[in-house]
Amino acid sequence: MNRRTLALGAALAALLCTASLPSFAETIPLLRDQAVVADGDVRLGDLFANVDRDAARVVAAAPAPGARTILDAEQLMAIATANGIAWQPRSRFDRITVERESRAVDTHEIERRLSDAIMAQSGRMEFEVEVENRQQTVFLPVGAEVRLEIENLRVDPRGRRASATLLVPNGDGGVSRAQVTARLFPVVDVPVLRGPVMPGQAIGENDLEWASVRADRLRRDMITDARWMLGMTPRRAIMPGMPVAMRDLQERIVVQKNSMVTIVLRSGALMLTARGKALEDGAEGASVRVLNPRSERVVQATVISPDTVEIQSLQMIGAAQVQAASNVAVKAGSYR
Repeated sequence: MNRRTLALGAALAALLCTASLPSFAETIPLLRDQAVVADGDVRLGDLFANVDRDAARVVAAAPAPGARTILDAEQLMAIATANGIAWQPRSRFDRITVERESRAVDTHEIERRLSDAIMAQSGRMEFEVEVENRQQTVFLPVGAEVRLEIENLRVDPRGRRASATLLVPNGDGGVSRAQVTARLFPVVDVPVLRGPVMPGQAIGENDLEWASVRADRLRRDMITDARWMLGMTPRRAIMPGMPVAMRDLQERIVVQKNSMVTIVLRSGALMLTARGKALEDGAEGASVRVLNPRSERVVQATVISPDTVEIQSLQMIGAAQVQAASNVAVKAGSYR
């Protein structure tokens, strides 16, 4: 083996050894830019990188859910020294922000919890709850199934005020308390559409449900009696669950202008029919003008069903249409 072969072998061995060793940057502890923790403990690995063996070691208490704290260079140096970490601050300005993961509870959820508590206390709900401090927000820990609780609930129906204490779990077995005050607004139950009803479709009982609306937001033309909606049809699309005004509805047209209709005359057992042309739209029970194309007579008729009207005299029935009367007379004679 010559000198050149030995030199190449030595170089190759050195290269392989170097590749198997971790770099210096991968072995020294490095301060992280930020720490976000999910529970009540701050661990060494939350603060420093490259501390794999000791990463799970608890070194400090986490802030409350939604809160944050700052560890400065002096505190970090103390933590590193206490845990045998070879780390030193580059300057006195080294620091890290530790934040606790959380779920924000806004005013709408607080209002729902207050409403549930008032309902449980009184057995009925006659008010809409509005938290006075609209910026009030509390934070719950993530992960575990936790919820706000209410205590010290006080309701003043005459003054239309309510107050309570919110119990906010911190995820570590403890709770924090927050005071909340709210205004109470009287509500009115109104009929609303349960689902879409298209123009031309009649509104039935199964199409309706009840919703509570603040009395101070209810316009004078809003319908509060479901009977005013039954049998009517929307003029245009109406959003389900929203209060309905009288101007949003109209009678359901069952006879269309210029359409052919069946004209009916009843007198005891006698019934005559003829064909005519409606000269105007008509809802059930409405009076419309009808033209007999044969006699060219126009009379008033009452709409009794889709495409069917009724008259009270023989003026619309022509001689060629008396056959219906004969049929009825034969039937009537068979009953004797």
